[in-house]
Amino acid sequence: MLDPLMAKKKSAFNVAVRATSYLLSTAHIMVPVAIVFGTIVGLLDVAVLSVLAPEALQGGPTGQSVMIKLMFGWWGVMLLIEVLLGPILAAMAIYAARVRSHGGALSFGKALNFALARYKVMFKWHAIAQLTIQVGMIAVVPGILFLLQYAFVDSILCLEDEERPLNRSSRLTKGRRRGIFALVFIWLVFTQVLGFMELAVLGQGTGMLIGLMSGAYLLNIWVVMVFYTFYEDRTGKAA
Repeated sequence: MLDPLMAKKKSAFNVAVRATSYLLSTAHIMVPVAIVFGTIVGLLDVAVLSVLAPEALQGGPTGQSVMIKLMFGWWGVMLLIEVLLGPILAAMAIYAARVRSHGGALSFGKALNFALARYKVMFKWHAIAQLTIQVGMIAVVPGILFLLQYAFVDSILCLEDEERPLNRSSRLTKGRRRGIFALVFIWLVFTQVLGFMELAVLGQGTGMLIGLMSGAYLLNIWVVMVFYTFYEDRTGKAA
């Protein structure tokens, strides 16, 4: 018999494999979504750069104060897109993962229609969860703790009629937060250094920046599918 620690490791590994299979089998839908989001954010980041640090576009040096303003400007762009359009990406990813999990037929149109139908329901609570997490990420540790608590919020908003989705997510993630953290750790590190990676690729053109941001959103989609898979396992048992 597996001890509890080994059982948790096996469970987290199983979630990772299933979420990866959902992403790969829906790549024809999720990759275009990631590219659209990556293009929007990439172009907005170039616009912010042209305002706050135009010399950087020419490869010139930038002062520390300018760099700080630039990082906060890019962070603001990401947060704005997450609040306004994040519910669409999350709902499409959750719908795609659920359909694949249950063996149903999937198309881009069905995924988009589902996301648009749930947008009004998701907007408020998705925004509250993301703002709480992102503000907490300024100090890193609080943001991580909020992320682990609210990992199931989008799945709850998509699939349940729950008046207090933040509280329900906090309840459902208890006992699973170590596994969730283990799977999203690399993603968390990636998000913390993304701004510096953007600066590194800017000299290679806007196309490289859009490619980087599209890759970042594809990773975000995988994380959403990881959260959904944990949620599905949790709600499939007595909760």
